[in-house]
Amino acid sequence: MQKSTLYLVLLVSLALGLAGCGDAFRQRAEVIRRNYQSTVAERYIAEGDRLLKEGQVESAVLAYRKAVDVSPAAAIMSQAERLAQEGQAQEAEGEYNKVLQADRAYDLALHKLADAYAGQGRRRMAVVYYRQAARLGDADAAQAGARLADQLKAPSLLPLWWQRTLGGDNVPAGLAASRSMLFVTTNRGQVFALDLQTGLALWQGQIAKSITGAPAVAGGLVLFGGDDNVLHALQASGGKPAWKFEEAKAQIFAGPAVGDDTAYFGSADGNLYAVSLQNGNLKWKYATGGPLHASPVVREGTVYFGSVDKHLYAVDARKGTLRWQFPPEGAEEMLDAVEYTPALAGERIYFGANNGRIYALNRANGRLIWVASAGEAEYGRLAVFKETVLSSSGSTKLVAVNAFNGQERWSWKHEAESFLKEPVLFESTLLLTADRDSRVFAFDLSKSPVRSENGQLLAIPYWKLDTGEWVAVAPLVVENTVYVATSDGTILAYSLVREPPGPGSAF
Repeated sequence: MQKSTLYLVLLVSLALGLAGCGDAFRQRAEVIRRNYQSTVAERYIAEGDRLLKEGQVESAVLAYRKAVDVSPAAAIMSQAERLAQEGQAQEAEGEYNKVLQADRAYDLALHKLADAYAGQGRRRMAVVYYRQAARLGDADAAQAGARLADQLKAPSLLPLWWQRTLGGDNVPAGLAASRSMLFVTTNRGQVFALDLQTGLALWQGQIAKSITGAPAVAGGLVLFGGDDNVLHALQASGGKPAWKFEEAKAQIFAGPAVGDDTAYFGSADGNLYAVSLQNGNLKWKYATGGPLHASPVVREGTVYFGSVDKHLYAVDARKGTLRWQFPPEGAEEMLDAVEYTPALAGERIYFGANNGRIYALNRANGRLIWVASAGEAEYGRLAVFKETVLSSSGSTKLVAVNAFNGQERWSWKHEAESFLKEPVLFESTLLLTADRDSRVFAFDLSKSPVRSENGQLLAIPYWKLDTGEWVAVAPLVVENTVYVATSDGTILAYSLVREPPGPGSAF
């Protein structure tokens, strides 16, 4: 019988007899429980080492993460860190000593996890665990953590005006801004309001179970949906609830679009809803044949949105009646799921589908103008710059096509084949981020040099900004400042010029 299995059997036997046992028996049970947990932690460490040798870095990180979490020392470490943060140094030192008594392998797990994070470019996360290992006497971890901390303090490519960590294991789900405030939604169902110029936390609230999309800001309200099937409206000035719409029957994955006095949003129940911005009352709803995963876009009295039912819809913004759908009913053209917001430019509408194609339609009647191949499924919003349509989201490649005929102009491939997030335009600069990557890439769409390779034109980023942690969502540009949210819950404000940021409207 394996050692870990034997421990488990003993644990069960001891648990059955706890009701009538004395203190000594309870103490013995606790020793066995800790030994069993320590054995499990060591097994995860060994698994992480094996995965790392095989090049499976992400799986190795998960294994080391489990080793840290299941160790009997984890709870003691948490108490020690709390005491240290409160300035109770002597009490914290005592708890750190208890950590090693509980599990001698714990500091090894911390060090290995930090090494793995550092190898992924997640320097801020690595510093956290190097410092924890250092507090347990690991001198090598102390040196490694100090080196990374110095790198993070070094001047960045763009001036960093401020950074703010949300805390509470919050991973940002989206960003939006008013003239003076930055709003952040998170996967833990929280909403944070920060001062645009300083990053000062103004208010925060626990609203939903989880939020997966960016908020919208309009009429003095912050609007967002969540896993609780509710569209929430908070007062932007103080975060107090203004109203909530609870008639959706499934998750609301993305924030609404706002036109005049109406908020438009989709739900996984297949409906597009139009509700009053003043009180949240339903004005109308339009049913499709599949879930709606993206924000709609509203322009000149029409709401445009896609559905998993393989159609793009144009609906009257006031009445909720269908103006056109693509493909039209009975058409031979076969689309695929449309899971993100279309882009409007002039008299045309552009969108991507999961069949790896980009479509250009006449905005007035939905007639097809051209279709182009993007090579991979399209999950994200396109960007349009002058005569160029740029596509990236859900793909590992940025593709630029001619807006008039759909012919490819140039492309750029992420070297690690990470999925790219939606492109963000600032004047003639395109900002791009990717999953599992700490960098922001910038392309100058008016001057960016391209080089010919194998008969193709390939773009070259003219700068790359390393944020020190994986970027969680697409950046937000407000005038001359770019706001970046990373997966450790940190918000960073970088200046795109050399002057301090000021109030302005969000792009």
